[in-house]
Amino acid sequence: MTSARQIFRIVVVAIWLLSGHVQAQTERPIYHFAPIHGWANDPNGLIQYNGQYHLFYQFYDGGWTLKDGRFKDPLVWGPMHWGHAVSKDLVHWHGLPVALSPDKMIDHSEVQGMIFSGSVVFDRNNSSGLGTKENPPLVAIYTLADTFGPGSGQRQAIAYSLDGGTTWTKYAKNPVLPYNNTETFRDPQVFWFGRNIGWVMTIACGDHVCFYNSPNLRHWTHVGDFGQAEVGIGTPWECPDLFPLKVVRNGKTETKWILIVSVRHGAPSGSFGTRYFVGDFDGKTFTNLARPTDVKWLDYGSDFYAAKTWTPQGRSVQHRLLLGWMANWEYAKTMPASAYRGEMTVPRELTLQFDQTGYYLEQRPARSVLAAIEHHRITVKSAGITGTHIFKTSTAQEIDVGFLAKQTAPAVTVNLFDTGSKHVTLKFDASTSEILVDRRGYDGYQFSTDKGPYRIPVTPVRGHIRLQILLDRDSFEIFVNGGRQTFSALVFPAKPTFASVTVGPS
Repeated sequence: MTSARQIFRIVVVAIWLLSGHVQAQTERPIYHFAPIHGWANDPNGLIQYNGQYHLFYQFYDGGWTLKDGRFKDPLVWGPMHWGHAVSKDLVHWHGLPVALSPDKMIDHSEVQGMIFSGSVVFDRNNSSGLGTKENPPLVAIYTLADTFGPGSGQRQAIAYSLDGGTTWTKYAKNPVLPYNNTETFRDPQVFWFGRNIGWVMTIACGDHVCFYNSPNLRHWTHVGDFGQAEVGIGTPWECPDLFPLKVVRNGKTETKWILIVSVRHGAPSGSFGTRYFVGDFDGKTFTNLARPTDVKWLDYGSDFYAAKTWTPQGRSVQHRLLLGWMANWEYAKTMPASAYRGEMTVPRELTLQFDQTGYYLEQRPARSVLAAIEHHRITVKSAGITGTHIFKTSTAQEIDVGFLAKQTAPAVTVNLFDTGSKHVTLKFDASTSEILVDRRGYDGYQFSTDKGPYRIPVTPVRGHIRLQILLDRDSFEIFVNGGRQTFSALVFPAKPTFASVTVGPS
C-alpha cells in the first residue's frame, strides 16, 4: 500500500459538561438536551431573549388515568404541552415550568386544544396590544389540535408572557386562524419582516407552505403559497422555518432566504428527514433559486427531524443557530427509556455558502459548545500511518479524522461504540465519493430494524476529507468538511465502548 503523503490526524476531545443530578443518571446524554422526565419531540419557540436561549419543545409526562382505568404511559407521545428550558451557553440547561397545556383533557383519546408546534416572538412595539409600551410581551404562536368536538382540526392560537417567558396567558379570543380544512395545517413560524409587511407567518399546509401577513399577531391575511411545484420528494410538509442569511457570491455580499421543511417520506435515510430551499422572499412570495428537482437535505442521518432556528436577539443575518429533534417517528415510541424519551441534536451554527454548484448551507457545532470543551482537548497527529489504532473513549467526546480522497490511498475505517467485535462503522467509498455509515453491527439495544448502511455524498476539499464526529452516550453526529454534509443517529450501547481507526485493510 502507498500513503507516503497521506496526512492523517485524529483529535480526541474529552468532555465533562454536566454535574450533579443529571450526571448521576448514567443513561442520559452529556451535552445533548433531554428532559429530566417524560416524552419530548419537536423543538418549538426558539428565541434568544435577555441574554438567554429559550427552548420550548413538544412535551408530555402523563399524569392521569384513562376512562377505562389504565394509566397513560408518560414515555410515549400523548396530549402535547410545551416544555420549557433556558440556557446561557447552549450546553447547560435549566428547566422551567410547563409553558402551555391543552385546553381540555378528558382522557388520552379525547383532548381539545393540544399545544402543537409553533414559534415565539418579541413584540417589541406591542403591536398585539397584549403588553404595554414599557413592558412589551413575548408572544407564542402555536397550533391548537383537537381530537373531538365541533370544528375539530388544527387551528392557530396565541399566548403571551409579560415576565420574560416564565408564565403564559392564552389569548381570550383564540383561535386567530380557524381550521382551513387542510389535514396538516400546523407549525406556524412567525417573524417581523418590516413596517410595510408587518408580521409574516410561514405554516405547513399539507404538501406546501402558506404565507400570512398580520399587523398585530391577532388578525391574519393569506398572501401566498410555495411548494406545489417542488414536492417531488416527501409529503406532507411539517415544521417550516424561514429566515435570511448573508452570503458572498463572486466577491459581493447578498442576502438570500432559507426555507426549511421536514418531510415524512423520501429522505436519504429512507423515511423522515429535513430538506431546505434557498431563494428570494418579499414578505409574500418565496422564489426558489434552484430547479424543483434539485433537492437539498439538511442532514443525511436517520435521526434528524423538525429542525428549527433561534430567532436572534438582534437582526444578524450572518449566521443562524439550529436545533433538531434527534429521533425518527418509525421507532420513536419504542426507543429504550427509563425516566425520559427524546432528545435534541447539538446546536449548530448555520452559514450560507456559494460555489460552482450553487448555494448550500454549512453546519458546524455551535461555538459555545466547542468553547465548553476547549480545555479538554487531546490531539494526536501522525503521517503515513497504517494498521489499527484504538482510542479509549469516555461517554462523550469528539473524534476528528482527516484523510486523502483518492482511490489509490489506503482505505480509512472508523469504528464507533466498539466492543472489539461489534461496532458502528464509518467507511469512505472512493469509487462513489460517499461515506458509508453502518450501525447494523453494534452491540446494544436493538430499537430499529433500519440500521443502514446509509450513504453521505461528500465533496473532497483540495483532495481531502475531514470528519468531525461528536459522540455522546447514545448518539453520534458527523460533520463532513466543515459541515457541508451532516449525519445524525442514535445508538444505545449495552456496555462500555471505545473507538478505533484503521488505515489500510480492515
